[in-house]
Amino acid sequence: KCISCHAAHEVVPAHLDLYAGNEPGRCGSCHPEASEPSRVGLTMRGLIGGAQEALARAEAEIARLHREGMDVRELEGLVVEAKAAVIEAKPVAHALQVAAVKARTDRASRLLARVDERARSLRRELEGRRRALTVALVLTLGITGLLVVKRRSLREPGSGESGA
Repeated sequence: KCISCHAAHEVVPAHLDLYAGNEPGRCGSCHPEASEPSRVGLTMRGLIGGAQEALARAEAEIARLHREGMDVRELEGLVVEAKAAVIEAKPVAHALQVAAVKARTDRASRLLARVDERARSLRRELEGRRRALTVALVLTLGITGLLVVKRRSLREPGSGESGA
């Protein structure tokens, strides 16, 4: 019954911490830690919590890549899909359907694995760009130095220019 957990007038907003601990209003207040209901709650907490942590890491990496000038639109789209899967898992968790929660968080994990793979590829591309720019800068400075030396040698007396 809903009122067993939520009480008749004290409906607490659902959050992952409700699945852990034995404080009033939490699963452990009625279900011993080793019980099946407790195991189910902790499993769902782990699935959804792990997916939320992976989403946060992906969003942070996307923000870093974006700050460095990389096109991250594809990654942002994948994260939106992963977020949707996690959002879909929450009401299913409320119904204590572990397999359905796992299916949704697994979908989020697959999407976030694609984000991670693509982000690593963008990081390698960025490093390649930096190396190429470093080489170009060194070459530019070297050529500039040679031109300065050549110009000075052309201005010195006896450098082959005939004076009037």
